This record gives sequence, structure tokens and C-alpha cells, in this order.
Amino acid sequence: MARYKMAYEGTISTLPKKEQWSSDGKLVDIPISLRPRGGPKKRRIKNFLEVAKKTRKSHKCGHCNSRGHQIFSMAIRSLQHRYA
Repeated sequence: MARYKMAYEGTISTLPKKEQWSSDGKLVDIPISLRPRGGPKKRRIKNFLEVAKKTRKSHKCGHCNSRGHQIFSMAIRSLQHRYA
């Protein structure tokens, strides 16, 4: 704790004007290696007991509550019959 207090006991003055900034003429470049977006990939191989079979879920229409299509396709069908 003594080193922490010793490191931050002095005051740090601000630079109010741009002319006071020190510059050696070099520009800052982008990093050499870029990290990919998103979270880290999973590298663990799952056990055969952990792997579940993927079931296909059929679409359910919000208008007629039947399975196999969506409400959007019903709207297209009704427009086709209306203007045909």
C-alpha cells in the first residue's frame, strides 16, 4: 500500500493548450494483429452424452394457428387471389 501511495502522491498537471503537447513527429499506427469480433470460440469437444439430436420445428401461423406456414405467406396468398 505504501508504494501505491508513493506513486500517486504527486500532482499531475493538465495541458490546457495544444501548443504544449510534446510530439516527435511520428504517427500512431493501427495494431499489428487485430482481434476478431465476438467472443472466443469454443474449443472443447462435447461428449457423446452431451450432444442432443436437433429437431426441426415447423413454423406456426399467427393468423390461423396451423403449422407449416407463417402469417406472411398467408398475406401473399391473399394478395395474389385479390389481384389475380
